[in-house]
Amino acid sequence: MRLARTRRSSSSNKRLWICEHTRQRDAHEAEAQSHVKQTGERWGEAELTRQVGEVHWLKGDRDAAESHFAEAIKIARGQSAKLFELGAAVSLARLWSERGKRAEARELLAPTYGWFTEGFNLRALKEAKALLEELDATFDHAAISDSRADERGG
Repeated sequence: MRLARTRRSSSSNKRLWICEHTRQRDAHEAEAQSHVKQTGERWGEAELTRQVGEVHWLKGDRDAAESHFAEAIKIARGQSAKLFELGAAVSLARLWSERGKRAEARELLAPTYGWFTEGFNLRALKEAKALLEELDATFDHAAISDSRADERGG
């Protein structure tokens, strides 16, 4: 009984923290978007758009998150901002992976990650590599399952 109450309390606290964190993030992002519009400074626009997508994902609006991640990739590509493109690609690939679109996630992320020749100690590159390894492991497991099914004739 006590454990169940603690879990409920912990879960409730986590939801409250996410809501408060999301409200603060929304306010900061609105301020940043206003700054972009007023000054025309667009160097961080792709990352800002990606972060808005992350907030939508936290709120459970995966369609809006996907749209923002795709827009962030488009913006980053237009600016030749490879690191911002990678961050947005990681976010979109992670979302697609969650939705069962693992092949599409890998097809998006692998060439973006492959563009880099240095900086592999950066967090974004480490995250991309880890996600690619996770996606590759899924494909390796699926290939083994498929070959075993073929061996059994099914």
